[in-house]
Formats: sequence, C-alpha cells, structure tokens
Amino acid sequence: MDEQRGWMTEHVLEAPRRRTLLWVFLAMTVVFGGSMAAVVAAVAPLTDVPVGVVAAAAVATGLISGLSFSVTMTVLIAWSWSQQGGADQAVRIARAVKTGRVPDGADVSTWDPILARQEAWARRGTWLPTLEFALFAGLSAFLLLLPPTPDDAPLPTWIPWAGLVFFGLVTVVSPFASLHRLRRVRVLRAELRRADRSL
Repeated sequence: MDEQRGWMTEHVLEAPRRRTLLWVFLAMTVVFGGSMAAVVAAVAPLTDVPVGVVAAAAVATGLISGLSFSVTMTVLIAWSWSQQGGADQAVRIARAVKTGRVPDGADVSTWDPILARQEAWARRGTWLPTLEFALFAGLSAFLLLLPPTPDDAPLPTWIPWAGLVFFGLVTVVSPFASLHRLRRVRVLRAELRRADRSL
C-alpha cells in the first residue's frame, strides 16, 4: 500500500505539469470534439438522414476529431516544453518574451540556445503559417466561385464566406504577430549578452 501511495505521489500528486497536460487534453477534446459534433448535428438535418444516424455520426465525429486533435496538440505542447528545458523553464521563457525582460541571474549558456530556437521558430512563423492560412482562404474563395448549390444542399452557403473572412484575417495578422515576437526575442538575446559582458 505504501509503495502504491509513493507511486501516486511521485507520478500524479507531485506532477503539476502532467496534470496541466491532462487538463489541456481533456479541454481540447471537449471543445474541439464538441464543436465538430455540433457542426455535424447542424448540417445533417438538412439531408434526409434519420435522426439516429445523425446522432451517431455527430458523436463519432466529435470523438474522432476531438481525440485526434487533442492528442496532437498535447504532444506538441510536451515537445515544446522539452525543447525549452522543461515546463517551468518554458513558463519563464514565455513570461520573458511577454514582458521583454530577462530574469535576474539568467544563465547565458542555458537561455541563449533556447532563445535562439525561439528566434528561429518566430522567423519561420512569419511565412509558414501565413502560407497555410492563405491556402485555406484560397480554398474558401474557390468554393465561392463554384456554381450555386440548390437550396437543399447539405453544405450551407455561409460556410465558405466564413472561411474566407476568418482565414483572410488570420493571413494578414499572422506575419505581424510573428514579427512582433521575433523582435522581442532578439531584444532578449541582446539583453542577455549585455548582462553576460557586464559580469
């Protein structure tokens, strides 16, 4: 019994970051999966599909999409933490980028490689996500150029418009957000080097 309690203490009770990942996983599963299920439930009644089939399709879509999305995002978050020296260090890095100040006593040999990776990610973020969002916006525009669909079509006509507006806005905003982060990271690296030379 004591061994079981010790395992629980080490791996569950004293692992707040693992619990954070678990809550993130559950929240993303519920939110994303629920959203996809709601879309299926809203679109399917426009067809002649029985209610039972609609309910089953909505539940299956919600579970599959929610679990796949949340597993992928949780793994990416855990990988990001590992690349930044752990969850606590990732929190400190994020706080430093947000405030624009390196914490007192920050070790250059530890922080500079992490900030260098942050700079590379931010530089890549100025074009890669923008390209992806632009492709989705182009797909939405292509759907709008197709011949008009009949009134009883399963896909509402407002969905391509919503996609065009959303992905169009994100395409414009994304590079500016990445450039802003890139400038902050470069300022942090310069500040870190100045602090190291002053020692």
